[in-house]
Amino acid sequence: MWALWQRARRGPRYANWSWLMESVADLTIDAVPDRSNIAVQEVRELFHQTAMLPIPTLVSIAAVTLGGVVGECHRPRRVAPRRVVLFFHGGGYVAGSPQSHRLLTTRIAKEAEALLYSMAYRLAPEHPYPAALEDAWCAYVGLLAQGVSPQHIVIGGDSAGGGLTVALLLALLEAQLPLPAGAFCLSPFFDLSCETAAQWVERRAGASERRHARKAFAEESAKDDVLADYINLNILRCSGAAYCGVMASDYPYISPLFAQLHDLPPLLIQAGSTEVLAADAMRFTERAHAAGVDVQLTMAEHMLHVYQFLYHIAPEAEAAVREIGHFVRRRIGATARNG
Repeated sequence: MWALWQRARRGPRYANWSWLMESVADLTIDAVPDRSNIAVQEVRELFHQTAMLPIPTLVSIAAVTLGGVVGECHRPRRVAPRRVVLFFHGGGYVAGSPQSHRLLTTRIAKEAEALLYSMAYRLAPEHPYPAALEDAWCAYVGLLAQGVSPQHIVIGGDSAGGGLTVALLLALLEAQLPLPAGAFCLSPFFDLSCETAAQWVERRAGASERRHARKAFAEESAKDDVLADYINLNILRCSGAAYCGVMASDYPYISPLFAQLHDLPPLLIQAGSTEVLAADAMRFTERAHAAGVDVQLTMAEHMLHVYQFLYHIAPEAEAAVREIGHFVRRRIGATARNG
C-alpha cells in the first residue's frame, strides 16, 4: 500500500516501472536487512522463501550428482540433444540453492532449449574458499567424464554464482583443461573486497546530492533514489568476508575482477543500472575487452540485482532471459527436439 500511495503522490519511481514492479521492489528492499551484523541464517531464510515461489514453466526436475556434487537437472519439453548449461546459484557464497533459483533456472532451460544442471555447492562460513570453486570444478569435470563435449557446455550463474563462473574458467585455464563454449554472468559479484561497489554507491550518492542542489530539477530528483536495489553494502561485506576466510579478498580466484582475463571464452554479462553491483559488471567488462575477450554487457535501465527473476512483471527481465537463451543456442548450435 505504501508503494501505491507514493506512486499516486509523485508518480512512478522510474518511468519504466509498473505499479507491480514498484511494489515488488519496495517489498524486497524492506525484507533485506541493512546493518553491519547481519547473521548468515537471516540471509539463508530469505533464499528459503524464494524456493516456495511457483514455477510457471513446464520443465521436469530431477536430482543429479556430478563429480560428487549434488544438484538438479532441468529438462524442458524442447531440448537439443547435445546442449548443456551448468549453473551456479547466487547468495553471496553463504546462501541459496538449486531450489531457491528454480523460477530462474527453469526459464533459462526453456529459452536455451538445453539440459540445465543447477549445482548445490558448499556454502560459507562452514565451507569458505576454496570449497565453492572445488565443487564447481568437480561438477564441470563430472560432465566431461560423462562424455559431454566442452563445446556443448555453457556455464553461468547469478551474483556470487557469476563470480564463481569466471573463477572456474580461470582455474580451467591454469590447469590447461578444455573450456566451455561460453559463459554468462547475471549481476555478478566480481569484487569481494566490495571497493568497486562502495565507490559506485558513493559516486551515485554524490550525483544525487548535486541534482537535489539544483532547484530546477527538484521534482525529477525526488523520483531518483541513489540506488534502487535490495542488495546493500553491508550484506555484500558480510557474505564476502565469510567466503574469503583467511584469504585476501582481492585474490583472483575469489575476486575475478583482479585476474588476468586473457583467453576466456565468449561471455555475456547482464546487470541493472541501479543495482549496487553495476560497477562490478562494467569494470569487469572493460578489463575483459582490453584482454581481447569476446564479451557483451547488457545494462538494463533501472533494474534491480538479478532482475532476471522478474520476467513475469518486467519487460527488461523478459528480454534478459531471452537473451541468455539466444546466447546459449548461438554458442551451442545443436537442433532442438521435443524431449
